[in-house]
Formats: sequence, structure tokens, C-alpha cells
Amino acid sequence: MFNIHLKFLICLMFCAGTSFGESLSSYRSAIKELKTLAQLPGEDPVTPLIDSFETYQKAIQNLKDPQKAVFEEWRMQEWGNRITEFVSLATLLFSFQNPDFQEMNASKFDQASQSVARFRRTVNEFIRTYHPGLSVGIDELPSHLNGRGITIAVFDVFEPDLLAKQRGYYSQGTIEDLVSFGDPVALNHGNSVIDIILSIAPKARIVPIASDSSNYGQAIQWISTRDDITIVNMSRAFAEQNGKLDPQFSLALQKVLDSKIVSKSLGNTGTDLLGNLSPIREELNLPPLGSLFSYDLKLIDEFVSSHQKTSSNLLFSINLALSKEQTARTATVPGDHTGVQDQSFGIAADGIYTWSTNNFEAGSSFAAPQLTGVVALLLDHQLRAHGKLKPNLVAQALKATVQEGQLGPEQTGRGLLHAGDAWRWLKNHDIASCTP
Repeated sequence: MFNIHLKFLICLMFCAGTSFGESLSSYRSAIKELKTLAQLPGEDPVTPLIDSFETYQKAIQNLKDPQKAVFEEWRMQEWGNRITEFVSLATLLFSFQNPDFQEMNASKFDQASQSVARFRRTVNEFIRTYHPGLSVGIDELPSHLNGRGITIAVFDVFEPDLLAKQRGYYSQGTIEDLVSFGDPVALNHGNSVIDIILSIAPKARIVPIASDSSNYGQAIQWISTRDDITIVNMSRAFAEQNGKLDPQFSLALQKVLDSKIVSKSLGNTGTDLLGNLSPIREELNLPPLGSLFSYDLKLIDEFVSSHQKTSSNLLFSINLALSKEQTARTATVPGDHTGVQDQSFGIAADGIYTWSTNNFEAGSSFAAPQLTGVVALLLDHQLRAHGKLKPNLVAQALKATVQEGQLGPEQTGRGLLHAGDAWRWLKNHDIASCTP
């Protein structure tokens, strides 16, 4: 639901008086300053956003469906990262300048950077006014369900310093020390995943796990030894060896699935599992994305096709537009792969705010942690009601209670995830009825 009071206040701030126009002028000046000091040639990507923002904040007052305009037509959820990337580039180029030049102009550069950051925050606040919030039915769950007693492995990449800050911010939950295998890169992707999980299940315990590509199997094998872990959030691709699924990784994943739910993003290739363009990209006449992780599709196909009877706890997330009327433009969809259809859920994630980046993020990687958070709440219900956990019964509940979308299984798998319906199903099915 929209925050009506916030929307009114922001409309007053954005739409009244000349101070807003003066702010836009100062943002443009700040961009010019950064370009000059960093000696950044050519056109910048932020000035057109300032110009568009001036137009959009006036036009939106007369639109019947402002949410669709903000997220599907104007794609404003992508602006924050564009602005962040521009400032990062300018900062890098400024650091290459003569040391005396840097010292003399450091204050100017910092002031300009701060001004551009204020524009980014202004845009994000504007976006939040029209954001529908998470739409997976968690508002229908009892408020006492919070993920307490549930341990979640997040297999991803992280910024360790940011994990430390998250521990302070998410004081109700627990984020363990980072477990690393090999020499993984340090990126904030996994931090954002944790943000989403703990926004849904704030008292859950998080185990962040990172690995380089040569140690995937070892990482998954380690997860299988942690009996307290009941959910694994996996935004990374499956492990490949000689063009096929890595056998060590495959064996380890099978062992994990015996007792845990694996919540995996299906992908962001804009295709189906066979590499055909998704319907939304065909409709918009968009070319293939050329994703670096397209190889993951054949690995998913190989694993599901070979282990369909024993992989019922492997659940995939498909990224939908926030309206849920279509898939996201980048989403990987099941296509005709019935095995993947049966284990996939449509989840709106084409613009989810995360605390770690202070931006809106989009992709199936941000759909999967919504599924993970829902699973944590349902396991919390099991633990409170029965004193024990049956993850496969939760997987069964989720599959049995999807809401039917308008796009069909080729695009949204089993259907749209709904936590409330799954919880009601669990209440009506005794835990002893679960197939071991």
C-alpha cells in the first residue's frame, strides 16, 4: 500500500515553490564540477536523468497509473545505480590527477559528490512513494512470526566491512562471521540479499558463505554438514566443469536437498531455459542480453532433469515486474521445461530497495531472498507449533498454494508466491503427513 502521508509530503516538496528548481540547478552544476575536476570527457549519464526527473515529477500528477509509469515506463528504479556508478568513475579518475591538483580541489570535489548523492536520495524517496512494497502475502501472516530459531545460509559474494555494519543495523537477527572458500571477490551483492531476507524474517540467523569458482563444491559440502541450516539462498550459478555440471558440486547439492530448502534465482538472461527470447523481450523487440551466466541455464536443466524425484526442495525464483502483470525484461523464464516450471515461483523483484546500497536493485537475485524470507517465516510457524522442522512440507505448502497469474507456467512456473495461503495450508496439514 502506498504511504499516503509520505506521498503528500513529497508531492509538496517536489511540486511546490522554486526551491526544488534551484536544487535541480545545483545538481546540474555539481555534475559539471565533477566532470571538470575528474577530466571526464563526453556526455555524462546523470544530467539527462535530472532533466527527465523535472519532467516526470510534473507529469505524474495527471497519470492514472503512476506506479506503472515509474517502474515500467520510466525505469526509475535503475537510476540510483547509474548515479552511483558515475560518481565512482569520477572519483577514480580524480584519484589519477596530479597530487597537488587533488589537494587543492578535494573540498570542491567532495561538495559536488555530496550534491549528486543528494539528488540520488531525492530520486529514491520519490520512487518509494509509488513503490507497492513486497507483494508475497507476508502481511497475512501472524505478526509473531519473525524467523526466530531459523538458520539461513546465504551463498553469495560480500563486502566484509558492510557485513559488520549490517550486524549493527539488524540487531534483532544474527549475522555470523563470513565463511570463505578460496579467494572470492568482495562485492555487496550478498549484503543486499541479506537486507531483503532480514526485512522479512528479522530474527533469523544468517550464515554468509563466499567461494571462488574452483571451490563451489567444497562450499556446498560444508553447508551440508551444518545441521542447523534449513535454508540455502543461492544467487550464484551452478558449478561447471568441462561444459557440464561439476560432479562434486552436484553430489553436494543433492546431499543438501535431503534436509534443506535451496532458494535459487532462475537467472537474468531474458530467455527461457533453452535460450529462446522471453515473451516480454520479443514484445518490446529487445535483443538478447548476452549474460555472462547463460551457461547456468544448461546446468539447471541438467540437474533438474537428472534428479527431479529427489530435488523437490530446490525452488527457483522468477523476477516479475512490480505490477506482476508481466515478467521483468531481464528475467529468465522456464519456457517448456516442465521440471523447472514445477519448482519455480513468480515474485515481483524489478526494483527492491536495499539498505546496503541505499538504492533500488532488480533481478531474480532479489526475488530469491523474498522466497527465502517466506520459507523462514513458515519454518518459524512449524517450530512454534510442533517443536520440529520439516522443510519439505514447507516446500509442498508453497507449491500447493500459489496464486494463478495471467502469464502461464512458461513464464511464471507454478504461479505467484503467496505466504499467507501457504501458512493456512500448513495449519491444516499435520506435520506427520509430510513425506520424508
